Amino acid sequence: MTRFRLLLTVPLVILILEVGCGPKNPNAPATVSGTVTYKGKKLPGGTVTFHPQSGAGGAYTAELRDGAYVVKDAPTGEALVAVETESRNPENLKKQTTYGGERGKAAAKMNAGRRPPSTVDPATYYVKIPANYSDPKKSGLKKELKPGKQTYDIELKD
Repeated sequence: MTRFRLLLTVPLVILILEVGCGPKNPNAPATVSGTVTYKGKKLPGGTVTFHPQSGAGGAYTAELRDGAYVVKDAPTGEALVAVETESRNPENLKKQTTYGGERGKAAAKMNAGRRPPSTVDPATYYVKIPANYSDPKKSGLKKELKPGKQTYDIELKD
C-alpha cells in the first residue's frame, strides 16, 4: 500500500513544482533604492520620483532621508527620474496655509507660547539644487527598472 501512495505522490509533487516555477511575470514590480548626492555630499531631504514611460500607474515617489531613498512596487521598464529639495526649503515651510476668522483665532490662542517640537534648524535639511532636476523631462536622469530589487545611486551636478 505504501508503494502505491508513493507512486501517486511523486507525480503530484512534480506537477505542483512545475506549475509554481512557470514563467515570471514581465510586469512584476520593481524595488529601487539608492543614494542621492550633490557636489559629493548626500542630500539630507527632499524626494525622488520615478515616472514610468509606459504610463503605468503614474509616478512613484520616495522621501530622501540622509541621502537614501527606497521606491517600492514600481512597474518595470524605463522611467524618467526627478529629484527635488524645495519641499524642505524653510522659506516654503513658512508659507503653509493658515486659517482666518474664528478658526484661526482659536488655533493661534491654542499655540500661543508653544515652541516648535524640535530645536533642529530646518535649514539643515535643505540643500538648493539646480531646478532642472525637479522636472523629469529636463533632469537627464533615467533608469531601466527590472523586476526585483536594484540599486540606482544618483549624483547631481551643477
